[in-house]
Order: sequence, then structure tokens, then C-alpha cells
Amino acid sequence: MNQWIFLIYFSLVGVAAANSQVAFLEIYDSHGKLVQYEPGSRFGHVALKVGNFWLQSSPYEGVQLITWEQLQKFGVVAEVLPLQKEFSQSEIALYLGLPFDHHYSWSDQAFYCSELLAKLLKIKPEPMQFNHQVWPESFWHLEGQPGMSPDKIYWKIKGTVIKVDERAFENSRP
Repeated sequence: MNQWIFLIYFSLVGVAAANSQVAFLEIYDSHGKLVQYEPGSRFGHVALKVGNFWLQSSPYEGVQLITWEQLQKFGVVAEVLPLQKEFSQSEIALYLGLPFDHHYSWSDQAFYCSELLAKLLKIKPEPMQFNHQVWPESFWHLEGQPGMSPDKIYWKIKGTVIKVDERAFENSRP
């Protein structure tokens, strides 16, 4: 769906993401094996609920808002954690339509999924680790550079770096 439609939607209904949710997706290969982009990792994709949509960055469309059904095409939604944090329309609109960061740099010109969320959640980057069994050798030079993975965001939220009310999401799905 066109990003302009979402911007018009925001301007008409004044959506802010109050008490947002973060979805963590597992990705499996064609043999049903969990893909671990980082050694020992579980999650391969992450997205933030904004109103009735999910903010994410993907290699094909860049930063965009998508539906719950569209999000599930990126992998298996394995966990959804609530946040007691609000995001303004202007915070979200700053990122919409920006390209995907195929170079996995900690810049503000393009974004990969977990970089986008880390910046919105004000989580500082950490040294990146790459599973050499998954990533081509052309990415290995990024080892130790500043970055963020879905798993690291997950553990920051679970560790209550960002206030989380676990009871608000017990036994339910968005």
C-alpha cells in the first residue's frame, strides 16, 4: 500500500501509537530449520505496531506500514511484547518511505528492521555479530561495527530497559 495513503490516514485520524507492541518474527529455511542471523539468535525480523498497522523495514520496500497479515509473510510471529511508550505521528512519518539499509550501517539515510526500532526506542547500538554460516563473506567485515539485532531489542525489552507490562498481553494476540 502506498505510504502517502498512510500519511493521509495519520493526518485525518491523528494516530499515535500509545502502549505500542513489538512483534518478533522467527524465520525458517526451506528445510524448516530456524535461520540464525546472529550466532545463537532466535529472531530474524522485528516490527512496531502503530495504530492498526505495523512499522517495519524490509529489503524490498524499505520503511513502511503494513497490515498484520502482511507482517506474517516475513516469518513466524513468535512473540509480541507490549510497550508503555507513545510515538507521535511526526516521529513515525520521519521514517516512512526511507530505503532499506543493505549495508547495515548505523546511519540515518537507510534502515534495517532492528535499526529502525532501536532508533525509535532510543536503544544504543552494540557491536554486531554475524553468523558466518548464514551471511555471505562480503558482510563479515561488519563484525563489531555498531548495530542492533531483533534478539538484542527483545532482551532489552524483556529486561525492562523499556517499561513492559507483561500482564497486558497474556494469552492474546493482536
